[in-house]
Amino acid sequence: MDKGLTGKKKIGLALSGGGARGFAHIGVIQEIERLGIPIHCVAGTSMGALVGGWYATGKSVDDIAIILEKHPWKSFFEMKKVPWNVQGKGGLFSMERVERLLREYFGVIRIDDLKTPYTAVAVSLKTGREVDITSGDLVDAIIASGSVPIVFTPRKYGNDFLVDGGLLNNIPCDVCFRMGADIVIGVDVGRPFSDLQLVSDQGQLNFKPWDVYRVINVLLSVVGEAHAQARLANDKVFVIRPYVSHIGSSAFDRVNELVRLGREAARAQEDALRKFMGMESREKILLEKVADFLSE
Repeated sequence: MDKGLTGKKKIGLALSGGGARGFAHIGVIQEIERLGIPIHCVAGTSMGALVGGWYATGKSVDDIAIILEKHPWKSFFEMKKVPWNVQGKGGLFSMERVERLLREYFGVIRIDDLKTPYTAVAVSLKTGREVDITSGDLVDAIIASGSVPIVFTPRKYGNDFLVDGGLLNNIPCDVCFRMGADIVIGVDVGRPFSDLQLVSDQGQLNFKPWDVYRVINVLLSVVGEAHAQARLANDKVFVIRPYVSHIGSSAFDRVNELVRLGREAARAQEDALRKFMGMESREKILLEKVADFLSE
């Protein structure tokens, strides 16, 4: 751990939603770990809830990258079940396959038992308000936080039904503060400019069954953008924005590329992050190493 980190400040990690772009969170976390930055709490929305949940278990984020890379995510969009899902469950696609995958690797674990305090952000269909899930079954929380309205069936939660938290709070830095953080590292992968490119240069509609996910993600981001920018206007928040706007939210086959882009973004901002954290600069560390070498 860097000598500049005194351990006096509690550091929160807020991970945004953004569909497949959320895989970039893995690369950012890898760099945070390389720098020895201790994370005291994690809050995540949608894909951020998934990656953040895995991290909060204490498992290696390298492992989740391998797991996510080998699964054909587009197979989760089962067209033959759409009529039944719409009529009986309130969404085009069920999250049943996603849930089976998560339970296979997460196992049975409760948020209360996680190594790092964790919150998944969702929205109530009953009240229209944000719901911060801080206890109960971890997989249930992840599914609720990522249940994109219309695309996926809402998640039953007690006497309520929950949908994607990106509607109201896509970058939950404020949740980290409520969890006790003094400063927060926020990772924003939610800006979906590439998702708007559904029309080819020839004027043809490039639309596949799973592209409905991209369209709804655009709408989610438009709705949540104003909320996000207001929350990020805080000198106790350091935001990392991986360059992923050219990658669609349904590009689940580009895991390794997105992880790499997350690492690159964190490395590009390393000096600024060190300054924000009160850590020694890379130049000072290098000079100290040279001085130690010369004194031997």
